[in-house]
Amino acid sequence: MFLNTDYIFFAFLLILLFGTFIVNKYTKNILLSFYISLFKASLFYIYFSFYFDGSLTLRDDWRYLNSAYSLWIKDYSYIFLFENIELFRHMASGPHFLYYLLNIVSFDILGVNYYSPVTFNIIITFITSYYVYLIGLSFLTKNESKYAAIFFVLHWDILTWSSLLNLKDMLVGLLVIIMIYNLIILSKKNFIKPLIFIVIMIILFGTIRFYMPFLILISYCLYLYIVNFFKMSILIRIISILLILALIVFILPYALSVFSSEINRLMQDITNPLFGSIRFFLTPIPFMMDDEYMFLFFSSFFHWYSLPFTIIGGYFIYKENKKYAIFLFSFMLIILFFYGLYAELQGPRHRLLILPYISLLQFAGYMVVFRKLFAKPFYKE
Repeated sequence: MFLNTDYIFFAFLLILLFGTFIVNKYTKNILLSFYISLFKASLFYIYFSFYFDGSLTLRDDWRYLNSAYSLWIKDYSYIFLFENIELFRHMASGPHFLYYLLNIVSFDILGVNYYSPVTFNIIITFITSYYVYLIGLSFLTKNESKYAAIFFVLHWDILTWSSLLNLKDMLVGLLVIIMIYNLIILSKKNFIKPLIFIVIMIILFGTIRFYMPFLILISYCLYLYIVNFFKMSILIRIISILLILALIVFILPYALSVFSSEINRLMQDITNPLFGSIRFFLTPIPFMMDDEYMFLFFSSFFHWYSLPFTIIGGYFIYKENKKYAIFLFSFMLIILFFYGLYAELQGPRHRLLILPYISLLQFAGYMVVFRKLFAKPFYKE
């Protein structure tokens, strides 16, 4: 079970078609979009057709698969979610059932296989890259943002984690970047549409990672304070105050009651946040890795190699747009601090949450160095 390859070519086509369509949304180059999607789809196809034997997996991925299969085989329709809400909560041993639901949907489309939800994760990375492009427009030109999004979708960490393993972090990362983007445009455009998206994301986070909206909104409030809250329009001030009040009065008490057991468990594992944050950002160290994590060797090597470029890129985007750079930096620092508190969360997998922003800094850093060395644009106009 889970190792059948009957539908692998159909999965390959799904990745190729969806990837080409989504990437073409920001590249406006169908051939380039096709080649990028073909590369990712081919990597997926080759691995699961010839190399996958179930050994390169983690505990969580099998839990998602087995729990989703136990409900899928009973033929409970995910379409009637509200009627079966307790079944899904029981399946996930709590309210975090959204990714289990994605596994069930993938079984219906691609069969009961390990690669079925992985297919959807790869498609999710294409969607995330579109939001990287949109956020990049706050700091870069359209062409630069296009290549920053391509850099993300082909990033060594994205290729490693999304193409090989069945994990929910890609979906969580997508929800995070959608909420981040809508908070950014909250002060740019009509606030109704981004506010609706923000509320939807908060609701969805309750079914996959309940505490994430709190971290995002805390970083947003920190950003508002740093850039001088009183210079913003009265409307945005009112919206921000209402968001904070809603968080404190309605959402926080509910979250504390629903997730009390998880909160108590996390409180027992607190570590030094300073050292934990450094470990969270730098782990694993190349040439000092356990055998079970050797599949991360190349991605960890390039992560360390890119550290100086990350710093250069951070300085560059700060100069280009201090306001929104402060927001991204605030969010990244909050995530570093929070995950630095808990030893069990200080792995490279959880760093995927901030990978879109790290990759944006890395790209900007490489671009700046390239220009300095060769005194010409990073891309062809």
